[in-house]
Amino acid sequence: MKKKWTPKKIFWLVVACVFFAMGTLGTVLPVLPTVPCYLVTAFGFAQSSDRLHAWFEKSELYKKHLAPYLEAGGLPIKGKASIIALVTVQVGIPAFIFRYNTTVLLIIGAIYVAFLFCMLVIVKTVPPKEKLVEQYSRA
Repeated sequence: MKKKWTPKKIFWLVVACVFFAMGTLGTVLPVLPTVPCYLVTAFGFAQSSDRLHAWFEKSELYKKHLAPYLEAGGLPIKGKASIIALVTVQVGIPAFIFRYNTTVLLIIGAIYVAFLFCMLVIVKTVPPKEKLVEQYSRA
């Protein structure tokens, strides 16, 4: 029996496709964050279609960018540091361009502080994969 496409499922399918495109662009363009886009993609596909969700979980993009984060439950310190450095540069450029516009600087600053809070407080820091393998092999 075929499942009926409801407006809710269509909405989540469209959201998933948009974020999939953004995440895929983020693999080559440093301005777009790959992992958050793929997290939304996985959620959207899960809400819209079991078949699309299964396809996404089997894709190389999922395995390379999202699976390590989900399996470890966080990011290693090197990964966090490189993301923070990249975002700092990306935020610094528009901040420099709009340095005389206080409103824009306040908005950029608020976004940057929220990003730092997420990276330092919400996203867990996990040991590098090599340390995890070593830790579990001794147990």
